[in-house]
Amino acid sequence: MSIPSKKTTFGTLKYNGEIYKIFSIPIGEERAEKIRLFKNTHNYGSSTASWIFNIYEWEIDDNKLYLTNVDSFLAPNDKKYNILQEVFGVNKLFIDSKEIKIKALVKDIDEKMIEHSIKKCIREVLRFNFKDGILQEVKNEIEVYRMKVLKNYVED
Repeated sequence: MSIPSKKTTFGTLKYNGEIYKIFSIPIGEERAEKIRLFKNTHNYGSSTASWIFNIYEWEIDDNKLYLTNVDSFLAPNDKKYNILQEVFGVNKLFIDSKEIKIKALVKDIDEKMIEHSIKKCIREVLRFNFKDGILQEVKNEIEVYRMKVLKNYVED
């Protein structure tokens, strides 16, 4: 079983003509379950490292958050599905959840080993805050965090 680290991203977000990797899947449990059931019914493979095999594409259009694509490296070989169309009947799904917070990677700035198994990481991120699917605020921040580095590339 794989465990996500502080560097794990779960899809992309298109904003102001740029594409950013994001650190969450802000779809909500009910919609995520519908997608999961569709994939199970249509012979998609499964993995405990869902962030590697499930591809979510998001877009902010007219200050509204939309899911624009759901794909998978584990899709069945014999059929290519438009999951949004098949499950929700749309090509672009408006995400109108009460409150959504998304953190997106702008760029990694620095990484340094500061102890034998501890790495200090610095990155630039954008923090998006939505209310009822409408963008309320975008903050640009420099984020500093520590990450434990274990043998054989397993991170904590």
